[in-house]
Formats: sequence, C-alpha cells, structure tokens
Amino acid sequence: MTLLMSRRRDLVKVIASLVLLLAPPTLATSAEKPVAPSLPTTSSESDKLRNEIAHLSETVAEVRRDQLTYQIERDLLKETYSSNVQTINIIIAIVFGAVTGVVTLLGYLGLRSIKEVREEFRTELATFRASRAELEQRLGTLMTGATETKQRLEALGRENSNQDERLKFLELMEKIGALMQQSRFADALRYLEVAHDAHPADELVILLKAGCHLRLMQFDDAELAYRSILTLEPSCKPQSIQAAINNLAELTALKKPFAEYDEFQHQFSSRIGNDTPMLTDYIAAIRAARSDDTQGLRSLIERFLANAGTGTKPLGTWSFNEARYFFAKMNPSVAVGLFLRLVEFLDGRITREILQADLMAASTQGGVT
Repeated sequence: MTLLMSRRRDLVKVIASLVLLLAPPTLATSAEKPVAPSLPTTSSESDKLRNEIAHLSETVAEVRRDQLTYQIERDLLKETYSSNVQTINIIIAIVFGAVTGVVTLLGYLGLRSIKEVREEFRTELATFRASRAELEQRLGTLMTGATETKQRLEALGRENSNQDERLKFLELMEKIGALMQQSRFADALRYLEVAHDAHPADELVILLKAGCHLRLMQFDDAELAYRSILTLEPSCKPQSIQAAINNLAELTALKKPFAEYDEFQHQFSSRIGNDTPMLTDYIAAIRAARSDDTQGLRSLIERFLANAGTGTKPLGTWSFNEARYFFAKMNPSVAVGLFLRLVEFLDGRITREILQADLMAASTQGGVT
C-alpha cells in the first residue's frame, strides 16, 4: 500500500507537469501584448519530453497493475473473511445447539434450575453457619469445662497436699499424746515445738505446749503460752479460751503479786471457772492461804464440804501439782497446812470426814493434825 501511494504521488506530479506544459497561454491584459507559447527549440528537448512521456506511460501502466493486484487481493480477503465468518457462525451454532441439547438433556434427567441450586446453596450455607456457631459454642463450653477441670485438679492437688500435711500432723500429735501419757513431757515438748512451727495458730498445740511447761514447772513459759491463746480470740474455740483463763487465774494466784492477781480477777471475774463452778473458790483459797487468812480459808473449806458430793472430785480432773510445788516452798503455817489438806481432798486422796476433822483440830488447837 505504501508503494502504491508513492507511485500515485509520482503520477500526480507528472500529470501536473504535463498540464503546465500543455495548458494554453493566458490572455494578456489590455496594456500587454500576447506572448507566443514557448516551444521547444531543439531536438534534445523534444527527446527529453518524449522520454518523460514514455516514463509516465510506464508509471501509469504499473499503477494500473498495482490497482488490479490490490483489487484482486481485496476480493480474496473479502471472500476469505466471509468464509471464516460463515464457519465461525456455523461452529457457534453447533456449540450453542450442543449446549442447548446438553442443558435440555440434564433438565430432562432432573437437574434443578440455577435458582433451586442457589436456594439450596443458601440453605446449606445457613446450616453450615449454624453448625459452626454451635461448634464454636460447644468448643467454648469444652474450653470452660477444661479450665474448670484444671482448676479442680489443682484444687484437688492442693487438697491432697493439705491432706498429706494433716496426716503428718495427726501422726505427730499422736506421738505427742503417747509421750505425755508416759509422762515424758520434755520429749513431748520438743515435738510440740515442731508442730507449733508448722501450725503457729493451732490452739490445741499451744494448750498442750503450755501443759508440758506446767508439768516441767516452767511457769513463765506456760503463762506466755496461755496468754497467746487469748490473742486468738474470737477465732479460737471458747473451750480453749476458757482453759487458758482458768490456768492463768491459778498461775496468777500462785506466783504473782496480790495487786496483779486482783487486776486479773477484776478483768476476768465473769469468765473464771465458767465450766468448773467451784474453781473460783479454789482460786480464792490460794489467795487466802498466801496471805495467811486462816478465817477466810476456813470459810472456803466449809463451802467445799457443803457443796461437794460424796466420793467425787469437786474439780474433776484439775491438776494440783503446781499448787503443791509452790506451797511446799512456803513457810509452814496453819493456813498453809489447811490449804494442802484441802488440795488432798480436792484430789481425792482424803475423805471429807478427814478434812472436817482437820478443820476442827485447826480450830481447837490452832494447827493441823
């Protein structure tokens, strides 16, 4: 196409030259004279003109051949394109027919429409989402259950550990009880120190520790132990508090100055001997004997004789070892002698008749037989 256009341009140029050469002369104006056309004057110019005309003729012939070739190629391309388009249309028709047939066949065989498939997909998707939510809920419940199970296992482990400690503690306390029954109070005290280090707030351990100190005549240590019981109130059991108050009342009456004893009595007067009614009279008898108040002591002994039953210990299982220990160190006197006889009676070693006889003898002779 580019060559054809180039030749056409050359042809146009040649035709323009011929037109200029062959054009008639223009009319002259009124002021000018007509000019004769310029004709070739020599044979060389004529030859040149003939050559150009011949060349132009060849160029025109080539242009016509090119036009004819172009027309033929165009017709061939048109026929080829038309043939291809027809083939493509046929193929498309065949494919469309095949697809239509397949779809018709599938529809005939029961395949649901796209709308039904879409609805089914939506239904299945909703079911899947519901199943997923249920699964997530179950998984959350399972995780919660696993956490609770873990916590329970940890609690069970701690409880088992505590149970082991309790078993060891019970074994230790059993050994301490056996030693105390054998009157091996020093050995029992060593084990009690271990138990107290492990359970410093255990009231039973503190009470047993104070009891061992009393049996070993370690009165200051016993007093400290009993006073530590009072610091545990109100979490401590009332029975333990009562035992501490009763023992502190006796220790205060036995070894403290009278002013300190009177202060303790004033502070705990409503609580001393609540579980042992005659303990108050016993504490008062200690105070009377220490102050050599024979008349007051006689009145207290007569009260014991009037209220005590026959063949019984008025103070139950109360231990009088501490009282014997302190009064054995005192100077002999009528009051000291009467108090020691009272202790023998309260401990069940003498009868009430013997105590009455001793009391009568002290009244008539001024002493104890």
